[in-house]
Amino acid sequence: MEETIGKAWARLMYVYMARTINRVLALIDPIHPSR
Repeated sequence: MEETIGKAWARLMYVYMARTINRVLALIDPIHPSR
């Protein structure tokens, strides 16, 4: 049970970090359009 929760949490954090990085990159380099 804990393994499933850990994997779900890891996936959630990964998605959150990816979105944050994408937003930061978009702010830093607005010339390149995000997907």
